Amino acid sequence: MHTDQDKLLTKDSQQAFFTKDGKFLVSVGTQDLTLIDVQKEQIVSTLRFEQISISGLSTAHKYVVLVDKKAKDLYLMMVLKLPTFECVLQTELKFLRKEAFPMIKFDQDDSIAFRATQKNTIEVICMTTYSVLN
Repeated sequence: MHTDQDKLLTKDSQQAFFTKDGKFLVSVGTQDLTLIDVQKEQIVSTLRFEQISISGLSTAHKYVVLVDKKAKDLYLMMVLKLPTFECVLQTELKFLRKEAFPMIKFDQDDSIAFRATQKNTIEVICMTTYSVLN
């Protein structure tokens, strides 16, 4: 591929990973989440955030999980569906411990997620309906 990488991946890119089908590259910067069509070598969409503190992929690469720092003591954890970046889950956090990331874990095929709450309980989430099961 003869992509002008300076146009697609900026110096701000902290992480980059492919979707499971290999058709898209997801680039994570300090404020931007960018979806790049690998075959067309063009940016499909970009989402802007206050400050991306942490990001990662779900087990089966169907979701991006990220934490956006909104204010000094306010964070927003989001689960975004790939490749649309549709926000399917979000939770406000009053504090962030990076060693506790990921705060949400997925089963092998991303059909069930487990999220630790700030009340020290575990929520079981159906990822087809995005509803809490317990």
